[in-house]
Amino acid sequence: MSSVRGIPNHVLAIVLCAIGCSGGANLGAATAHGAEVATLAGQSDAYQRFDRAFRAMAEHDAADDWNDARCNEVANTFVDAWKADNTLREGLYDAGVAHLRCHHVGEARRNFIASLETSPRLYRGQARLTMLESYRDRQDLDQAIEGLSQVALGSAYTDGNVLVELAAREIERGAMSDGRDAASDLGDAARNLSRALTMDEQSAAAKNQVAMLHLARAKSVAAGKPAPIETDGCSDERAPARLAERPAAPNRQELELAMAICVQTIREEPTYAPIRNTAGLLAYELRDTVAAIGHFESAADLDTESLDARANLAAALLSTGQFEAAERSYDRALGLRSDDYEAYLGRALARRGQITASNFGSQVESVESDLERCKELDPERPDAYYDDAVFNEHFKAPGVPHNRTMSVLRRARSLFDTFLAKAGARPQYATEVRLAKQRVRGVGAGPLSAAGTRCLR
Repeated sequence: MSSVRGIPNHVLAIVLCAIGCSGGANLGAATAHGAEVATLAGQSDAYQRFDRAFRAMAEHDAADDWNDARCNEVANTFVDAWKADNTLREGLYDAGVAHLRCHHVGEARRNFIASLETSPRLYRGQARLTMLESYRDRQDLDQAIEGLSQVALGSAYTDGNVLVELAAREIERGAMSDGRDAASDLGDAARNLSRALTMDEQSAAAKNQVAMLHLARAKSVAAGKPAPIETDGCSDERAPARLAERPAAPNRQELELAMAICVQTIREEPTYAPIRNTAGLLAYELRDTVAAIGHFESAADLDTESLDARANLAAALLSTGQFEAAERSYDRALGLRSDDYEAYLGRALARRGQITASNFGSQVESVESDLERCKELDPERPDAYYDDAVFNEHFKAPGVPHNRTMSVLRRARSLFDTFLAKAGARPQYATEVRLAKQRVRGVGAGPLSAAGTRCLR
């Protein structure tokens, strides 16, 4: 999957939210030590600068009004405090946190590296840097988990933020595996979340991951395996929050337990956006799409920078046939990240659903534009070729002049052939492969069931 500055945006969202990306109740890692340092304000110019930066960070979090200029200003003030008194080593780390508020990944990485050079045992900075390095080019979960495990061990498992991040990655990898490896990852995640909650039983980030753990287990039970394997058109590289179109009914008891955790956490932390997104995923699995849409809307309103919440809202709207609303939501998701494959693919379906005789020409062009953009972003991913083949056969061919019909159908068959070559024997495309083979033998001979929604994240 393509990325912004080498780091997938949904991964950044997970990293930011795991440690506190917005909202007055989640002021980032600075909160843990900021109050202590702030009590020293006034003792020196350096402490005054640190206190001013810390308070500004809290104010911008509460107002949710971060922009590039404010991120730079707060980060520079933290750095100035460190320069004035190099014992304030966590000022460098907090400068990195401030830059991440605006997804200034390069600047954040430099600050985290500098914080570790001045204080090698600054575990939060090390955990941040591990995540940034692990996702520089792609989701290298093995590297991320190994690095975070070393950080957790180095801190004697006393840093709750590190434990939550580690558990999130273990759940992610466990959801993409099977057998003993998956069982081991989910078991390790449970132990790390237990440690984190022992230190802070009110941690919303930890409770959110506990709910995600139950969701992963629910889907595991449905698949009859220790961990789920996607069987529809969803990529096996997605995080566990990018859930598929429910190929089997998950274990309801696990889902209801996870939802109870979400309800309690929402009551305690009403402004914590990630728990709302998780509640939406659970409601969707429980077949309550209306409630899912409500939760996704709340998550998107609470965190306007959350690509996952916005895209999940779009996918849920699409699943109910609300094509115009889904298109608008996908537009906003693409405004957050202009190279998100899943959003272009979903918007193509939303636009496809709005085709009428009066808008046929322009609407066909817009659908084709989105599908071509998907192929540009990831030429080897099969999804867009399958959807394009279905589109040509069942939406475009019936609307073109008769003398062009066979040309469109031949293109559909060619696209099915391309899809089959790229999908190969990958299990997550098994259903589409079977249908595509039927169409290759007789394009235009009958109806083909096409996916109506894209994966939830």
